[in-house]
Amino acid sequence: REVPFTIPLIPAFCDMGACTFNFAALTFMAASISTMLNGASPIFIAILSVLVLRTKLYKHHILGLSFVAIGITLVGLAFVLTAEDSSSDIVLGLILKFIYLMFDAVQNTLEERIMKGRYIHPLRMVGVEGVWGILLAIVTIWIASVIPCDDTQDYCNGGHLENIYHALSDVADDHRLFVLVMTGLVSSAIFNFCAMTVTKHLSALTRTILSLLSPALLWIYDLLFSGTEFDMMQAGGFGLIILGNMIYNEILEIPGFRPPKKSRGRDDVYLSMVQDAPPYIPDD
Repeated sequence: REVPFTIPLIPAFCDMGACTFNFAALTFMAASISTMLNGASPIFIAILSVLVLRTKLYKHHILGLSFVAIGITLVGLAFVLTAEDSSSDIVLGLILKFIYLMFDAVQNTLEERIMKGRYIHPLRMVGVEGVWGILLAIVTIWIASVIPCDDTQDYCNGGHLENIYHALSDVADDHRLFVLVMTGLVSSAIFNFCAMTVTKHLSALTRTILSLLSPALLWIYDLLFSGTEFDMMQAGGFGLIILGNMIYNEILEIPGFRPPKKSRGRDDVYLSMVQDAPPYIPDD
């Protein structure tokens, strides 16, 4: 059965919530730290997969998640010990980041349940979610634009939580900000297209390996150009996060924790769906 147009509204809402909390968390931590903490996604997704999708976790999944949990703890601890912000800002940043991870896990779990339960081409799923995302963003911005606040606070903009006219004026007046906004829009579109293409024509494992390069590149950039000091605890935690993700996704096999032959990861199931799906033909 085809998926009704309204069904992707739920994961689209989760996506918007995840983006909101993620950008809020970025105001309290470096981009490299934020991206490293994204490595905790398998933990939240695994919990929901077991509870909602009744997915069975094998020994290598548990081992991988354990490494990820230890790595996340080390990265978070290094962030707390080296951050120059107040303790309340540090705690708030970590709370916002983990709320983002929960929204992201719910979105991934819902998308898997939708795509397994009914037929919908992955590209159409992305497009329908995008339409709902735009509509949800318009409604949210309008609501925030009429909520009053104390103009002396940093989060207040012209007496309201959101001021779309002021935001558009800032983008129009600053060409650097305009370039950043346009680059963000284009990069998001390219990212989604490339992720789908890599999954379909190469493999889901290739996509997983490439995704692990993102936090590494951001961390190296921060070390070279942003004045971030090298921290051994942070480096060790980051290494454990990568190791855990590789074990969890069956890229790296550990003796005694080898996945059973009948085991198929979430990405492998998704890959088979993409490859076996017929080409999408729009309705007349």
